[in-house]
Amino acid sequence: MKIFILDDDRESVAQVEEFITEYAKKMGVTMHARGFTDPETFLQEYDKSEEKPYLVILQVEMKKMSGIEVARNLRKKGSSVRLILMDVSDKYAMDAFDVHADGYLKKPVTYHDFASAMSRFRARFATESHTIEVRAERSKVNLHTADILFAESIGHNVWIYSKEAEYKTPLTMSKLTEVLQDEKSFLSCGRSYLVNMAHISQVENEMIIMNDGSRIPIPVRLRKSVSEKYREYCSGRI
Repeated sequence: MKIFILDDDRESVAQVEEFITEYAKKMGVTMHARGFTDPETFLQEYDKSEEKPYLVILQVEMKKMSGIEVARNLRKKGSSVRLILMDVSDKYAMDAFDVHADGYLKKPVTYHDFASAMSRFRARFATESHTIEVRAERSKVNLHTADILFAESIGHNVWIYSKEAEYKTPLTMSKLTEVLQDEKSFLSCGRSYLVNMAHISQVENEMIIMNDGSRIPIPVRLRKSVSEKYREYCSGRI
């Protein structure tokens, strides 16, 4: 698992790298951390990286560019990377929500604070390697659940839209929902849609807008609950 850290304080970067090493050892997982102190260099390296990081940890207040600006830059490019923001003040917590951050750490950050923030991802880490097998047309396909954007029920079939392709399956929506019931990032949106919240760009009053530009209507009766569940997901409570 690759993690990028951006903070213009070298000591802070080094500390977070130590936390990552300790956390990875205790959890028995492999994590590769790479630290940056310059926002422009960070963005250039992010763009060039063939294997994008799973998580980005950003300092908010920096001299050249704020972490919020960096996060917005990533979101405008369609990135759904997980984000944790940190700062000496908690006054940017609402800004963190606006850029769909998964956590917010107030400095000075302790290992306990860091581990607590990382624990929110444990259920999501599993989805990175979890696959499901579906029958699409006349062949069977193994799909990484993390790559599924959303599914749509059309007629007697369910179409699954992933990062790589679209698959027409004979599954029912109820069956697909059952298969994915342990995946915390999936949200039912009426009878016709199942959405992976990790790939949502924005939730409006009547519409879910995905990172790929797809627009999914929200039934009137579900608008409040969909918004609440998405807020819970973004805050790391689910």
